[in-house]
Amino acid sequence: MSAALDRSYDGIIIGAGHHGLVLGSYLARCGLDILLVDRRLQYGGALVTEEVTAPGFYHNLHSINHFHISETPWFKDLGLADRVTYITPRYEFGQPHLDGSALVFGRDLEETLANVARFSKRDAATFREWNRKAEEITTRIFLPERFSHENFSLRMAGMATTLTVLP
Repeated sequence: MSAALDRSYDGIIIGAGHHGLVLGSYLARCGLDILLVDRRLQYGGALVTEEVTAPGFYHNLHSINHFHISETPWFKDLGLADRVTYITPRYEFGQPHLDGSALVFGRDLEETLANVARFSKRDAATFREWNRKAEEITTRIFLPERFSHENFSLRMAGMATTLTVLP
């Protein structure tokens, strides 16, 4: 690590989560010499999947709801489909209770609403309405904004890359 610190860089990014990694990759494509540092010994931030409870059981400990992340322009621009396997599970969230019951949210809205209704029919109706509004906002604002820079990769093509990652 000390050899990396004995050099000068065009930019330093603090935080090696997926946002820092994506930013650093784009800056390096522009020909900038970038140092990326993180306090953890593992980079990837909220997208890290770890084997923590038992062999063969992997958990995403830091984040949920990465909808369509493999469809984002940066995922495609950086050629991550060739190097990253992004698994979208059927169930995204589970809250176990001491009585043995659990509140489980998944990809299927009707199944999720049925799970919520087991605890509260009113909450299930409220969640349905909230989901309708969230889908509308996603369609009108988030998706158009996410894909508004699709041609960015054309401007980035063929540029040099130098990215140093330090834990």
